[in-house]
Amino acid sequence: MEQVAGIAAIANICEQGGVCACEAAVFALLEGDPMCLDVICILLFRTPFIGPEQELDEREDEFANVEEDGLTPDQDSEAYCFFMEEGPLLLLSNLANWNFSSALFSSIRHSQYYAQAVQRIVRIIGREGMSHPSRDGLRLGKRCRKILPHLLGSDVLSMDVINFLKVQPIPRSVSSVLLEPMTPEQLLSSLPQLLAVS
Repeated sequence: MEQVAGIAAIANICEQGGVCACEAAVFALLEGDPMCLDVICILLFRTPFIGPEQELDEREDEFANVEEDGLTPDQDSEAYCFFMEEGPLLLLSNLANWNFSSALFSSIRHSQYYAQAVQRIVRIIGREGMSHPSRDGLRLGKRCRKILPHLLGSDVLSMDVINFLKVQPIPRSVSSVLLEPMTPEQLLSSLPQLLAVS
């Protein structure tokens, strides 16, 4: 809970404080323990169940049987969407607004949990593009599309794909492929080609 509260607090400070607050957050995260960047990644891919208690009873086995470095199941409860909007996605999207954040995103790429964090972002983008978009896709997809090019780095995606991601959800045909089961490493290696057809 401390990690969740800490990320949400930093995200809120950046949201309210503009460029100065974002710059301070970037420098603090870069100068601090690299574990801080791991925590951001972990909160994205290893998010515990967030939602009504009766729903947890129905989904408890799904969450209990996830491998240590595996993605927790997709979620679309109101509480989950709020947590992601006000926590890690708010922080990353605020930091993505500024050129000085490129060093931070570069450091995130060195996290041992980087590939899994990208996989969660991509799954939300994919869920936004489904024929019947999920609540998390609708609420979080646009922000995830903004963050993804920064997470991947400027040399991974073409400018056409980056510009496309800025304005609209990905097509259903690409969405269905992004949501197929694959390891984080498989996803990272195939993502530029998959998104290039958008």
